Amino acid sequence: ALGRLLGEAIDEPDVRRAASLAIEAVQSADFSGRPLGAANAALPDPGPPHLQLWQALGAMREHRGDGHVACLVADEVGPCESLVMQAATGRSERESLRTNRGWSEEEWESAVRSLQERGWLDDDERPTPAGTEARDAIEAATDRLAAPFLAGLGDRAIELVDALRPIAERIMAA
Repeated sequence: ALGRLLGEAIDEPDVRRAASLAIEAVQSADFSGRPLGAANAALPDPGPPHLQLWQALGAMREHRGDGHVACLVADEVGPCESLVMQAATGRSERESLRTNRGWSEEEWESAVRSLQERGWLDDDERPTPAGTEARDAIEAATDRLAAPFLAGLGDRAIELVDALRPIAERIMAA
């Protein structure tokens, strides 16, 4: 898929530089307590730079995801409840989240009721001020837990973003 989306750009210096920086970030990161991130980081080198980049970005994504799950668990937000909140914010479509993640209509409605009882959703399933504050706090805590990941790169973290930008733009355009 990356070969199709990137075409000739797959061999450009941005891909090689982004792969190099992403691999460096993964190799210097602490994956303690982050099982999915650690599993992705432990995969063997796939060879070509575009695949190295894909794999390193997967490890980075799962590192953050593991931290996000820890924050949700600490705030006693269940898996379906987290998706209900995401749909309530308008960031993702309700039915797509529900069906793609395998939640029944009954499970979804139970999560809605739970969040309404907590005062996080109103009767129209929109976030209340308390719900928005709670969600923002979870996201901020997730970001704090993820911040050390790129700290090992220092100023080169910006270089990584700059190298990824044309790649991402090309993928988004496709």
